[in-house]
Amino acid sequence: MVWDREGIRKCGWWRWYNKLVVFKFFKIAMLDNEKQFQEYISVQSIDEIKTEELIEIIGKLCDLSYILKKSNGCKHCIKLSKKLLNRDITSLQRALLFYFMANTYEDMRRITTISIENTWKWEQIEIEKQLIYLRSSINEKGFEELDDYRKCQIYTNLGNILDHIGRSVEAIEYWDKALEIIPQFAMAIGNKGQGLFEYSKRLYDDGHRACFLKYTYDCIKKALDFQPETREAYEGFNRICSWIRNNISNDLLTQQLDCNKYSIGETNEESAYRKWCLENRLFLNPLNDLGTCSIAARDVLLLPSIVLPIGQGPYYQGFYNQMKQEYISARFMYYEGTSNRRTHFSDKEVFLYNTLDYPCYCLNIERIKASFRIVYSIFDKIGFFLNHYLKLGISEKNVSFRKLWYDKKKGKDGKLVVREEFKVKPNWPLRGLFWLSKDLYIPNFKEAVEPDAQEISNIRNHLEHKYLKVHNHLWFGSAPDEIFPAKALEDSLVYSVRRKEFERKTLKLIKLTRAALIYLSQGIHMEERQREKDRDPNAILPNIELTLQDDDWKR
Repeated sequence: MVWDREGIRKCGWWRWYNKLVVFKFFKIAMLDNEKQFQEYISVQSIDEIKTEELIEIIGKLCDLSYILKKSNGCKHCIKLSKKLLNRDITSLQRALLFYFMANTYEDMRRITTISIENTWKWEQIEIEKQLIYLRSSINEKGFEELDDYRKCQIYTNLGNILDHIGRSVEAIEYWDKALEIIPQFAMAIGNKGQGLFEYSKRLYDDGHRACFLKYTYDCIKKALDFQPETREAYEGFNRICSWIRNNISNDLLTQQLDCNKYSIGETNEESAYRKWCLENRLFLNPLNDLGTCSIAARDVLLLPSIVLPIGQGPYYQGFYNQMKQEYISARFMYYEGTSNRRTHFSDKEVFLYNTLDYPCYCLNIERIKASFRIVYSIFDKIGFFLNHYLKLGISEKNVSFRKLWYDKKKGKDGKLVVREEFKVKPNWPLRGLFWLSKDLYIPNFKEAVEPDAQEISNIRNHLEHKYLKVHNHLWFGSAPDEIFPAKALEDSLVYSVRRKEFERKTLKLIKLTRAALIYLSQGIHMEERQREKDRDPNAILPNIELTLQDDDWKR
């Protein structure tokens, strides 16, 4: 009898035989993995192992630990990595090692996190370590020597973990960095689409949500065309695509949106400023996170509707207005201070000593300093806002953005404990604010989650209370002991920073503030939706309509 292939496929015994063969190969592969795992985990002394070989062992042990779901393998990876960091290794090797260490902590989290409750834990040491090591990898000079594919993996992973903790605004920046290197990098495209899908759920504006879903659909389709690395990713992306097709009109998904038809200014000066804001994604407008189209060149973000007891006015809207205005003004001060290199008439004939260390004294520097001060102060105002809105009961003199999230009492291990009110709150944007607070350096932390955090804190401390000096690019820094004239002229009271570095850190702080104001608006929106579910459905809620303030009043 002759069997055709189609007939064999339809035959039950053939399907059974295929399953048996697949199971057999799978079992053999798992046995090989187990054997290799035992070989790597038995490595204790690294003295006789070359650096390149040891890095390869750490990378493979990390992968095997996750495949076999063995947390002891992850712990051994970290142990070997820390031993290797004590060796004199190149910056390239450090960048790669930090990446493997970040992967190890991610695998450890996935192995040990087996419930939704654990997923929602606000404080997770594995996430903190992952952020530290991914950022450390990127900050290494040797990062630029890594191959393009590896750099894309690191940027994508950092975007993924930021998105996981609710910091979706900042996650987009890292996915885009990966796509600048390899535009067809499927995992960055797909994860960006997935992140935008989750971002859309937190928007109170239906028009913005429609734009996000359209952009999400295009991203996910492109990722599927480029074939994601894993079947799990493929299936996840496909589910999002199907949901959008089933819930959004086909007309919206197929039409080309003209988002560049809007004016960005009546004068060349205004257009240049708004273009700069668009390119740096500084508008308080979620659409600016989708790109630089002119539709996003307006600060349209507000607080959503908030239900208050009768007799209480719209004080939350007024408070958000103030924080928003301060941000807008600080943003423009920074722009003026960095884009204008002409001597201002107010600086003319002002007698100042030349201290021979190339100091920068001018209105433009003071504008940047003022911008730094203003945006830094907004974080504590957000803390004050949330303390009142969530009824946390922290006294006004003790509330701050850093202290907001933690209980007064410390745990048995002496570490800060997240407040009970947040432990049970599945609110992504508020969790994003919590993790953003970790980027503002706390002195008793041995490792800051954000590498720039300690210096930003030092700059702020000296700017507000002590003595900060900004130097131009010719400044050589602290003079060596043997150069007597230079050492004798050194300023021993000052905290010094180069102008370019100060500008970079201030811009970083401005971006963090923008993200925080967006998370605050989104967090309030999600909290109000939850309160609506918990409210008596028969409750009568009279509305107070607030109109927008006219631009002619802003003088």
